[in-house]
Amino acid sequence: MAFILAQPAEAFTSLFKKVAMLHFIGVHRKIFGWRKRASYSFMRCEQYENGLFEHKVLGPVRSIEEHSQVGNVDLEEIDFDLSISGKTEEWADCLWQDYGLNQKVVIAIAPGAIRRHKQWPIENFITVARELRDEISNIFIIIIGTAQDHELGNEICKELGTSSCLNLAGDLHLTQSAALLGRCRMLVANDGGAVHLATAVGCCCVVIANEIEYPGSIEPWFSKEGAVRYHPPCAPCYSFLFCPTGEMLCVRGITPEQVLDKCRTFGLAER
Repeated sequence: MAFILAQPAEAFTSLFKKVAMLHFIGVHRKIFGWRKRASYSFMRCEQYENGLFEHKVLGPVRSIEEHSQVGNVDLEEIDFDLSISGKTEEWADCLWQDYGLNQKVVIAIAPGAIRRHKQWPIENFITVARELRDEISNIFIIIIGTAQDHELGNEICKELGTSSCLNLAGDLHLTQSAALLGRCRMLVANDGGAVHLATAVGCCCVVIANEIEYPGSIEPWFSKEGAVRYHPPCAPCYSFLFCPTGEMLCVRGITPEQVLDKCRTFGLAER
């Protein structure tokens, strides 16, 4: 047998290619995961209004549910079992001790994005970081991301000062990022890998969510309420490589005040 762990509304042509490939290599029966109740290929608005578009996490879940021995999966049981080595945990402990973070409110910021049209302006991140610093006396901000984001981190740290900000963008491997985020109170970031890594280790996320896809599709699984959105007339565009209008309205329309409000009412709220 074979399972296609497809997206919840993956295009028919994509699923057809996968089924054809499985047939080609000799799998002729018991192929699960190709029966989708929705498709991004047509009538997206009508399908969304009828609740047919689900979160991306649920695509593989629906695929395995097709097998009679699995049946319906309890969504409360969904977890992301990340294994972080003891050595990496020790590294994170040392980082916290070296910077005296055990008595601090540690907030991570990931200002970068893999695509330009997903990236909130850096000046907005600076505004949010500055306001949080002024509101929380014992705050400490850590910048994470790729090496390409290091200069963005420098801009934030230049504004806040090195006594309350540390730029680690480009300096961490994946498990170090996971261990670090597992100790942070909150992550503020663009839609990208950092928010999904954070939610997997229990870090609350406030995410600047673009409108490339409909709401409910891409929010961090355990921080769905932390998404901040702006819905321009051109949304959703389903353009994953560039902004069709060139104006990036769906991210530029989100204000620092909206993100700060979400930080106060969701990210920093007691749980």
